Amino acid sequence: MSMRIRLSEAALLPQLVEHLLANDCVAQPVDEQTCAVVHVHAQDAAEALIEVLFFLRAWKAQHAAVRAFLYV
Repeated sequence: MSMRIRLSEAALLPQLVEHLLANDCVAQPVDEQTCAVVHVHAQDAAEALIEVLFFLRAWKAQHAAVRAFLYV
């Protein structure tokens, strides 16, 4: 299941992509503020969504001022 994450701070997108890659996701920028992400080890779409949300929340805990929007 492919998802997109859009950040309010474009400069932080490379750090988010790196974080997702380190957590067994495939992630790549699609524009200056957005990346596409797939959790390749998820059993189904629900698990993929839960896992990606977990990874995103963990990253956001260190970047509290940034707004992140997840699109499914």
